[in-house]
Amino acid sequence: MAKRRYKRNSNKGKLTFLLVVGLAIIFTVLGVTVKQLFVGFIIAASIAVALGLLVGILNLPSIKGKRGERKIANLLQSLAANKEAYVINDVIIATDDGNTSQIDHILFARGGIFVIETKNYSGRIYGIDSQREWTQVLAYGKTKNKFYNPVKQNQTHIYRLKEILGKQYPFVSCVVFLRADISYADSEYIFTPKELKKYLKSGAFAEKIDHNDVYDAYSEIYQYKEKPIQTTKEHIQEIKQTQKDINNLICPRCGGQLVLRRSKDGREFYGCSNFPKCKFTKRK
Repeated sequence: MAKRRYKRNSNKGKLTFLLVVGLAIIFTVLGVTVKQLFVGFIIAASIAVALGLLVGILNLPSIKGKRGERKIANLLQSLAANKEAYVINDVIIATDDGNTSQIDHILFARGGIFVIETKNYSGRIYGIDSQREWTQVLAYGKTKNKFYNPVKQNQTHIYRLKEILGKQYPFVSCVVFLRADISYADSEYIFTPKELKKYLKSGAFAEKIDHNDVYDAYSEIYQYKEKPIQTTKEHIQEIKQTQKDINNLICPRCGGQLVLRRSKDGREFYGCSNFPKCKFTKRK
């Protein structure tokens, strides 16, 4: 047995020797030295690492979110082209009481003012308009993440736009999920990009508003784009303060007191003391 093992090991050694010699002959014929081969390997490895880092950066949620916002911005610009419509993207507005809102997109058109919030979530989305929090489900139900109801978020944006503009414009709320499956969420205000395009084509350009009023509204809000009122960091701090106010039962929209109320079906919730002027609510 020992002799047979020796023969097998000897055969492996011969094969290794022949392989090395064969490769050396090939490199010699091709004019490739060991140094050149090593340098080529280093270059190839560096390129692979760089590509891996690039793919990783492009897949960061913040980068994906910006790409998604650009996609919707381009869609809105194409719809508004050659029509009496205007688009503002990524603007922070502030009301007289100091409350702010960062709005992804606003389409000013004859059919109304369309306030559009984009969400870059993946997976399945569960929620209804009245809930404070919605749920993102990933990995076949193994991972569940809560996030603030985007419909309520966009309603706050519209409330603050109304405070600034004053006039009774017809506002339309649209929340666009760029990648998620929204078939499990129950809301008339949520769309896929394809659904949003179809919806805007059918309703955004109906002649409900005079063109002069459309342009006046656009001009009023565009001043916040030309002269930003605060940095993103300051806006985040303001959001934290808003959450603190809500926890202290202070309405984040008008500063009124949040009082305990009961709905027709017996459900308890907190509503603004300035209702019906302010319709902000908070689940108990």
